[in-house]
Amino acid sequence: MPWLRAATLVTALFAFPLIWLGGLVTSHAAGMSVPDWPNSYGYNMFALPFGQWLGEYAGGTFYEHTHRLLGTVVGLAAYTASMIAWGPSKTGIWRRRWGRLALIASVLFVVTLAVSWSLRSHGIVTERAYQRSTHVFAGFAMLAVVSFVNWLCRSFDPVRWRRWLLVALLGAVSLQGLMGGFRVTEISLTLARLHGIFGQMVFAFAAIVAVLCSKWWTFAPRHTWTDSGWLKPLTVAAVVLISTQLVLGALMRHDPKRDPSSGGGAGLSIPDWPLHYGKILPPTNAEQLSKVNDYRRWELKIGATTLGQIWLQFAHRLTAYAIGTFLIGLTIYVFRQHRHRSLTIPAALLAGLVVTQITLGVLTVLWRKPADVATLHQACGALLLMLASVLLVRAFRLYPSAASLRGVPATPDTIHDFAQGAAAGAALRTR
Repeated sequence: MPWLRAATLVTALFAFPLIWLGGLVTSHAAGMSVPDWPNSYGYNMFALPFGQWLGEYAGGTFYEHTHRLLGTVVGLAAYTASMIAWGPSKTGIWRRRWGRLALIASVLFVVTLAVSWSLRSHGIVTERAYQRSTHVFAGFAMLAVVSFVNWLCRSFDPVRWRRWLLVALLGAVSLQGLMGGFRVTEISLTLARLHGIFGQMVFAFAAIVAVLCSKWWTFAPRHTWTDSGWLKPLTVAAVVLISTQLVLGALMRHDPKRDPSSGGGAGLSIPDWPLHYGKILPPTNAEQLSKVNDYRRWELKIGATTLGQIWLQFAHRLTAYAIGTFLIGLTIYVFRQHRHRSLTIPAALLAGLVVTQITLGVLTVLWRKPADVATLHQACGALLLMLASVLLVRAFRLYPSAASLRGVPATPDTIHDFAQGAAAGAALRTR
């Protein structure tokens, strides 16, 4: 199903710039620059005037509103992938129904848009009335798009678990969007943290779904032996470690005392590297903290910090060193024991990215958290989680569990593959 592969790939590809923009929203403190949701300054989100979005004085509105629009693109891609798998127009009668609905909604959209714009340009209706009308023609537009997608989806994925996996992806994307919206309406820092953490996990999940729907997954040279050595547990550990680090990073970025202008917050609670205020261990008591804050206030000209913020960043650093060492060791192990291109490429990318990520983290501290560098640091972390997830699912595909092989018939081909694979595995382990 090439269209299913394309839709899942588009979902994963657009999820990354969405995370990047979300990082820019946080770095530029633009999370509340559009104070309402699902509207945008009273207008429907898709009908916000360009002057307020792209104008000279748009400011943080550009980051926040673009983030919302790109989130809609990811949601539409996930919906399209789900509908391709389920095939709502696989029968002729439903194909005609969805086609008629798409045509009617398109006509209504064009009519309501033309009438609303004409009345507004001639001053017949107030701006408030025009804002309300934007919900009408935007609703018809979305109905037309959804109906058109359903009209196009005429195939049906026979793999049941994959159909429901795509529904789960659509649900995860929708939940992420709802958390982002309620973060604005409820002015909730907790939802902001969950939104930042869950978004990176959704990106990794979208990449996993893209792998599961890819041609590689269907035609992968699946071995008929189950001994992968340490590969499977190591890839699971990599995903767990990177996820833990992303949680620590999100807690630092969404610190309630974060103040980019004064340097307050956990992000700059330790302003030097590789030491911590010139020592191996950071401050551990109130007396040491008082000296540190005096140094920050008079020498560095930045705001005060707390022990909790200092030790949060210290834990973030220690975890980064551990992950860097672990991923480089994992890459060496893969190249020595599992010389398969499907494993060596993501493993090599992981090793290169983790070095880049640590470098960006150091520059973020030494350069006093410039917004673009801090956002790049956050986006690189999302890429690390995605690559580790891809490596994990590929490892489990190439080396299936014993339970999944119970129904495989013992044909001469599988017996030959088993013997050949066992011999190759034993040779690699001996080497």
